[in-house]
Amino acid sequence: MRVWTFESSAFFTTNHTKDTTSIGDPLASTGKENPAVVKLTYLVHRRPDLTEDEFEERWSTTHGAFVAAHKDALRVTGYAMAPRTRSSHDLCLTSSRGLTPNDYDGVIEITWPSMDDYQEAMGSPEGLKLLDDMIGAERGFIDLNRSTAFFTAPVTLVDDQSPIVQKKDFGMKQGSHL
Repeated sequence: MRVWTFESSAFFTTNHTKDTTSIGDPLASTGKENPAVVKLTYLVHRRPDLTEDEFEERWSTTHGAFVAAHKDALRVTGYAMAPRTRSSHDLCLTSSRGLTPNDYDGVIEITWPSMDDYQEAMGSPEGLKLLDDMIGAERGFIDLNRSTAFFTAPVTLVDDQSPIVQKKDFGMKQGSHL
């Protein structure tokens, strides 16, 4: 399994338009301010005609490499490729929580410093051309009709610097399981 990750400092849709005024602010309807960091989370299904190995190879050599090569023009500050492990733990995870089992093949996470950076990158002629090229690359390995994507505004609760964030009580008790 190959993993592509890079860090430095659009909702991707097959129905995007060249009219940059239509990009809009995906957070406008929430009434929230644009977050300091924005992450696109893309839950992907592989094309049914590809094996898992072919899927991961195309993913890393087309999409991951493409974003890495154009990260400055896209204003991307992070890209993570997370292929599914397909372990027996998946069933334990979903059944212990009453979750619906899923068959996603992986997760793509793309990070921008802000929604403004995303909008400026995707609103430029170069950004729109790169978006077209990126979607073309995605069609080579992703089943777009079965995949989904959404923006998030990450809030770090646990990291290497501080094991538990003290500013909010999230109902977690010592020894509780995520």
